[in-house]
Amino acid sequence: MVVSGDEKIVKPDPKLYYILLDRFNLNPDETLFIDDNAHNIDTAGLLGFQTIHFTPDMDLEEVLAEMGIL
Repeated sequence: MVVSGDEKIVKPDPKLYYILLDRFNLNPDETLFIDDNAHNIDTAGLLGFQTIHFTPDMDLEEVLAEMGIL
């Protein structure tokens, strides 16, 4: 897990996303980023992440099942 406060970087600064990728040796196209903030989702998408823009009325389990993750 990467916590923006611990890193002293605020989302949607791309540096934070690169820290995540580097720290855990991830490829963005194989990584799912879920957030409730559209700006954070936009940045993740521009960097190649798969994204889900979480909203209060969303059934996240259903969305993940539809994606074949659950």
